[in-house]
Amino acid sequence: MNLTYEKCGDYLIPNLIPDPELEGELRKFGLMRKSYLENHRSIRVRAEEIVREEIIYCL
Repeated sequence: MNLTYEKCGDYLIPNLIPDPELEGELRKFGLMRKSYLENHRSIRVRAEEIVREEIIYCL
């Protein structure tokens, strides 16, 4: 690993560049978020169904 520095005033600051991530590849937290969103969406759809049923029932 070749580390370079940039002078900023009296300080040397390392130029840190992260490794590029592959697009489309989900890792642990990406998969957890995807799972959460899928579950949250299904809960919302079910809640909407219940509300529609109650509105129709009341009419």
